[in-house]
Amino acid sequence: MTEILALLVLLIVLPSKLDAACPVSWHKYTDNCYKKFPAASWNEARLACDRQDATLAQIAMKGLAENEFIKNKFGGGNWLGISRCHASSTCLLDFSPALWTNWASGQPDKKPQYLPGLDNKDFAVLIQADGTWADQPKLERHAYICEKPEDPCADNFCNPDGSTCVNGTCQCKPGYSGEYCYIGPCDADPCQNEGTCEVVNGNYSCTCVNHYSGKNCEVPPPCKRKNPCVNGVCEDINPVDYRCKCNPGWIGKNCDERPCDRRPCNKAKKCVNKGFSYECVCLKGWTGPNCEKVGNAGGDPHYFTFDRKRYDFMGKCEYVFAKDCSEERAFEVYQQNEPCGSGTVSCTKTIKVLTQSMEVTMERQGIIYVDGIRVNLPWKKSGSNTTITRWSRGALMDVPDLLFSVRWDGSYAIYVKINQRYENRTCGLMGNADSNQNNDYRLPDGTFTNDISKFANSWKTNPKCANGLVPPEQCEQLSASEYKDINERCAKMKQSPFRQCNSRIRPETSYIRNCEYDMCAMKGNRLGAWCQILEKYDRACSSRGIKIDWEGKPGFEVCGNPCANIPCFNGATCKNINRKEFKCTCPKGFSGPTCKNVECKSGYISRGNLCYKRMGRRPWIVARCRPGDSFVSAENQDENQFIYEKFVKTSRKSFWMNARVCAAGKLCDQTFGPVFYHNFGRKVLNTGCVEMPYGKNGKWTAKNCKAASYYICKYEKF
Repeated sequence: MTEILALLVLLIVLPSKLDAACPVSWHKYTDNCYKKFPAASWNEARLACDRQDATLAQIAMKGLAENEFIKNKFGGGNWLGISRCHASSTCLLDFSPALWTNWASGQPDKKPQYLPGLDNKDFAVLIQADGTWADQPKLERHAYICEKPEDPCADNFCNPDGSTCVNGTCQCKPGYSGEYCYIGPCDADPCQNEGTCEVVNGNYSCTCVNHYSGKNCEVPPPCKRKNPCVNGVCEDINPVDYRCKCNPGWIGKNCDERPCDRRPCNKAKKCVNKGFSYECVCLKGWTGPNCEKVGNAGGDPHYFTFDRKRYDFMGKCEYVFAKDCSEERAFEVYQQNEPCGSGTVSCTKTIKVLTQSMEVTMERQGIIYVDGIRVNLPWKKSGSNTTITRWSRGALMDVPDLLFSVRWDGSYAIYVKINQRYENRTCGLMGNADSNQNNDYRLPDGTFTNDISKFANSWKTNPKCANGLVPPEQCEQLSASEYKDINERCAKMKQSPFRQCNSRIRPETSYIRNCEYDMCAMKGNRLGAWCQILEKYDRACSSRGIKIDWEGKPGFEVCGNPCANIPCFNGATCKNINRKEFKCTCPKGFSGPTCKNVECKSGYISRGNLCYKRMGRRPWIVARCRPGDSFVSAENQDENQFIYEKFVKTSRKSFWMNARVCAAGKLCDQTFGPVFYHNFGRKVLNTGCVEMPYGKNGKWTAKNCKAASYYICKYEKF
């Protein structure tokens, strides 16, 4: 049917050309095609015919009948392809003699010689109105007749897109068929569901719409196959994905969940669906939409347990800050303190967070290590929802899968938030989170005490570290003028612009008290301590939706100076040089730009607050350190590079690391404790004890534990 319609169109458009084998506007006679063109010289006419793949008409080849056709069709006054080649001869274009001529009476009458006013002496034949010939100079301009053989494909019915005409026959291209090749790949309408068909390389290609897919647009999008939105309206995004607009009260990818179905409240007494959200009816002492508690420490330092019991403790060791003490042991948070201010008080130096799959260390000024490797923020753990983002000058580590988070401002303030799934499961300096302040001082053996020093010291990670004390009163040692200045500065939390928050958070409860205590104790950087407590109060107000614009305002400019960030370690005195530079004056036993380096005992090499010493060659299983020292295994990439440069490279010796393969892909130290950092490359080896060999740029390898190698011991100043 398609081909018949195409032929009908051609019959209507070209009714007089059905038997023609000549191009449009050319006229057929016998097996040649002829056409008349406007005036030109004879030589110009000859070249013009050549460009038409034709020649000037040479009637002499066919005689009188052809001559009559040209006379009747085109009239007289036209150049022919015949010329005077010498005095008595008439020649065709190839200079062969003409076998038939039709000269008029008295013609030719011009001798082939030079004539005045003409550029040459040649003459050519001009057919006249009666069909006779006359010779005229070739430079004269007359109309002319071109002729060429007929073309059987000149006017044909072949589909120009689907075929090629060869000797009048349609040769179909791949994918086309029929006598005239009008039946193509798209004629069967293969594209379904309003798809558009296009011929490509002899085949068809469907452009689908409305998210249909498949070769023929036959595959419907998700919403049209089977509505996946149980309680909502389905909207296709692309051929394979969709989104659901849920009805009120339903959530989830397919609108098949109530908000409480995901058990967001965990141990809450009741979860109440509230439209697209939920409300947790929390256990006593747990607050917020997800029933949570926060334990925190700040200043030098002041502690608030999960149950909001306040106490002060000045210890200079590493402590279990908060820990899941159930069999699950979901998380552990450790706080490393150091001396600061007057030296009798202490401040947070580093925070370490452990889960079953990772170890995170947070250092001052927002330096973060994950499994011993320093990372840039923001950071996300592959394959989980765990993230670490910038918070203040420190970091926020959020572990949604375990329902806890840790925030540290990079100076003194640390916050641990837990969900009520951890009720009565925690231990450490933050207590047991059972909503009873009276039993927060629980010792590691499960017993209780009312002695703050005994409680806090029991959570040291190194029993050999000196015990901390409940701090003495610091302000009594100051002069009246010094205390007056401190009192006036701390009282600014009751004045503008902080006053707007006073009705929600009363600064007298703890903030002003802690402010005065910290400023009295921090004689090396009192203004830094003041700025820290102002920031802490500001953050508390911000959590209640109250924004305070105070930084950089008159009276608070000092908080923009570098010393306000507490850059000096180990109780050093900080002095601002300008808005960007500072100077730390180190106490005895410490050195370095920030007083971070410990001056070590003889024979030890200093790095930060650690001292390292090379020991002799021994098998790994009997490598031992003197009391107070510990067998070294690099805990991060910086320490690994330090060991390689200072010990391995300089001595050209290999050194044991305190690590061995204790299970498939896992490392343990000599006490069977986990080792998180390694420098094997892509994977841990299967067996042996760990060695850092010379010549491998700090890379690790494993060998027989009974072999001998050098090793390193280290100790901390505190």
